[in-house]
Amino acid sequence: MPRRPGRSLAALLFAAGAVAAAALAVPALGTVSLTLRSVHSSSLGRYVVATPAGRTLYHRTRETTRHFLCTGSCTTIWPPLTVARSVRLVKGRGVQGTLGKVRRPDGRLQVTLNGQPLYRFSGDHRTGDVKGEGIPGEGTGGGTWHAERATAPSSTTTPTSSTPTTSTPTYTPPGY
Repeated sequence: MPRRPGRSLAALLFAAGAVAAAALAVPALGTVSLTLRSVHSSSLGRYVVATPAGRTLYHRTRETTRHFLCTGSCTTIWPPLTVARSVRLVKGRGVQGTLGKVRRPDGRLQVTLNGQPLYRFSGDHRTGDVKGEGIPGEGTGGGTWHAERATAPSSTTTPTSSTPTTSTPTYTPPGY
């Protein structure tokens, strides 16, 4: 039995449309990444870990991933570096150690470096600012705030991450 030309053309157009739709959907399926970087702090005379926008990242001594000291109003002054679960964490040049995520008491996921929850300081406004360095922790938990150490970015090393991906749009958390 001979084929009707209309059906073949319709099937061909349908298949072409499906392929085009799949090709357009591929970028949407890519993984979003957050790359921490190394910036120089002239006031400290060393490199520190920073957000993609260059904002210095801090940790508080005595705080652990099992015992959060900075909660509630503390997070207004020291906003935690939070991300969605799907965000892939990447160490840029000069950032050393292990990146991870931990669930905060408020349910958000916070980025960690070497097991230390990371925060920004609301008093820092420019790349390399470290106005939060050495500030004593408020409340009964104590501790002291310190900028995360980094090394000079080397042109011979490449960023590393914990999971491979084919597409990596950059993720910049709000206000970072």
